[in-house]
Amino acid sequence: MKKLLISAAVAAAAFGGQAQAAVPLLGGVPDVATVATSYAETFGAGSTAADVFLEESLRTACNGTIYKYAVTPAGGTAISVYLCEKDAAVTFNPAIAQTYLVFQKGEAGSIQGVTAATGTNPTYVDWASLASATACTVPGANEISTCTGMTATTKVAASELNFSDVEPQQFKSALNGGFTGAIPAASPVAAQVFGVVVNTRLRDALQAAQIAGLELPATCTVGSETEECMPSLTSAQIASVISTGHVQDWRNLRNGSTAATQNLWNAVAAADQPSNRGVHVCTRTAGSGTWALFNVKFHNAPCNNGADEALQTPKTQTLGTEVLNSHVKVVHAMTGSGDVENCLEGLNDNVAKGTFTPATQGITGFRWAIGIMGTERNATGAKKYRFIKVDGIAPSSQNVVEGKYKYWGELVSVGNAPTDALAINLLATMADPNKIANLDVIGTWGKETGYLGAAFNPVAANLPTFNTLVSAQMNASWDADRPVAPYSHATGTGASLNHCRVPTIPNGNRAMPIN
Repeated sequence: MKKLLISAAVAAAAFGGQAQAAVPLLGGVPDVATVATSYAETFGAGSTAADVFLEESLRTACNGTIYKYAVTPAGGTAISVYLCEKDAAVTFNPAIAQTYLVFQKGEAGSIQGVTAATGTNPTYVDWASLASATACTVPGANEISTCTGMTATTKVAASELNFSDVEPQQFKSALNGGFTGAIPAASPVAAQVFGVVVNTRLRDALQAAQIAGLELPATCTVGSETEECMPSLTSAQIASVISTGHVQDWRNLRNGSTAATQNLWNAVAAADQPSNRGVHVCTRTAGSGTWALFNVKFHNAPCNNGADEALQTPKTQTLGTEVLNSHVKVVHAMTGSGDVENCLEGLNDNVAKGTFTPATQGITGFRWAIGIMGTERNATGAKKYRFIKVDGIAPSSQNVVEGKYKYWGELVSVGNAPTDALAINLLATMADPNKIANLDVIGTWGKETGYLGAAFNPVAANLPTFNTLVSAQMNASWDADRPVAPYSHATGTGASLNHCRVPTIPNGNRAMPIN
């Protein structure tokens, strides 16, 4: 079973690539003039959670190093342009005649995938301007080289691949961006596992309190990374913290015990208590699919038409205002998952981190922070935040398959099916459970997580023998080599996808092995 965290040599073999650059170089950067003689190009927009998916799909299609240009045009939003040589050993259907492949991903955020699918063409890079790049990094274990220093001009183009973490209907709510256009079609591509994260300072405090309160085994120690010692919050606690009002001060979050040492705040030494007790929420802007899915799963919003307790975040990145000794909730609405990571780490160490700068009005020291994230992130534990359990259940793929873990959703392709050959091939790879097995990571708690095939995936090849009686709409128990979610938020026939529904086993499918 191949995983994302593998060596460069193994990765090259696993995806049919070569160790060498493959794309011709001039001065250490791609020779764009040569690429221009024979290239296929396609465009995408929407969910940032889908980016890792797309990069791995490109690995299947590419030979050797993939060059990624991370570009933010003046006054615009971030655009990623990927360039590589087509792998001649791969069979493409439909066939791609050109030698080189160029894929552009712009307009981050699920709501942007919805608007792009309804005719609002996004802005992309005039890729010929990639020739102005001055340097490209030596590719690491994931075989992607990042190119910088370029001055990019832009163009407008129709997007062939549009993605959202939830169905487009959810974005009609102001909570999720207030989309006003016609609702486009949506087709499940795969399942994504999301999680609740806390910075390591808060993780340690939760562990201390839950060890003292006997909610975690006495053998656990603060800082332990095992699943057994992973701290947990209930759905009600999480909804109370990441909400309008309710828990504002970390001292108000406690378990049912009256023992002072089992209270979150009192369970840690004074040196380990933050200088400001106010709750910090590192979340996403309205229009994020990750955020929309959280609203559905923890606040039943906008499903219940009330949503009074769900946080209304702005559409643009906005850092909350923190006041010394105020001890009230501070909400930071961040544009992408990387920005949420900056927020969590910046508060953990009280330092400016990327796009996030902590408040400086007389406030010193770290703060405790909570947020939301796709579980494929931070698998090495290098960043200073950790996933926690929800209702005592870790965010692993196996727990999704077994119907135990709730915060997961179905990545959807929005709008009409793509007609461009490169887009068709990339989308097919994204939906293939055999390829999805290569995307998953081992979380810091030691279990596999990230992505699964969709319940309505029609590919029946390579099923375990105990599935021979199952229809083409197949499913089974947990299979790490071919992970598939046996539940769907669609109806039993695969229609009317709605994340407000409790996920169920589709008609005729199985959730456990056939003996």
